[in-house]
Amino acid sequence: MFAPASSSSLSPARPRRGFTLLEVMVVGVLLAVLAAIAVPRLTGNTRRSFDLAADQVADLLLMYAQRDAFGAKPIGLMKNERGWLMLVQLDIDASDERSGDWRIDPFVPPVKFPDEVDLSSVVVTADGQRLDIIGQPLSHTPGEDRPSVQVFMQSRDREYQTTIDLAPHALAPVRSDRRTGTPRRVAVDLDAAGRSREDW
Repeated sequence: MFAPASSSSLSPARPRRGFTLLEVMVVGVLLAVLAAIAVPRLTGNTRRSFDLAADQVADLLLMYAQRDAFGAKPIGLMKNERGWLMLVQLDIDASDERSGDWRIDPFVPPVKFPDEVDLSSVVVTADGQRLDIIGQPLSHTPGEDRPSVQVFMQSRDREYQTTIDLAPHALAPVRSDRRTGTPRRVAVDLDAAGRSREDW
């Protein structure tokens, strides 16, 4: 007699199933989209961090100008040992007006430069003279003539550079960016090139 066949032996054996071409294509497209999103964010991180630091320096110089125009206490720009750029005010001792301590302005946060900024490149000048303001501020008393203040900084890879200028009587600084990889424009004299009658 024949034994009844088990249900498992009646079903045909299925071969191991792999990925179909459609599934592989969908995964490939998803990976390409994720890479297109992630790569610009990773490569643009240096530029964003550098721009943020430059904006913070511009804000600091803006507050320096505002304190100069509307404040009463002597003010100054100073760096600490870590390279932070700070706005400081002179707290004058009531008993001795000639002495006092420089204290960080509590309403203006110091600029803490990110790793993308080369700290050795952060240069502060007053009327064109480079100053060492670590521990000793570039000080100014409101009501007196303020020097022209300029802060230059560049990224560690030397690709991005910016200069932030505060003119003597300006209430806001002017920022000038330069990218070393971009070519400079060349002036062309149309008359000398024989193109004096061409529209431009």
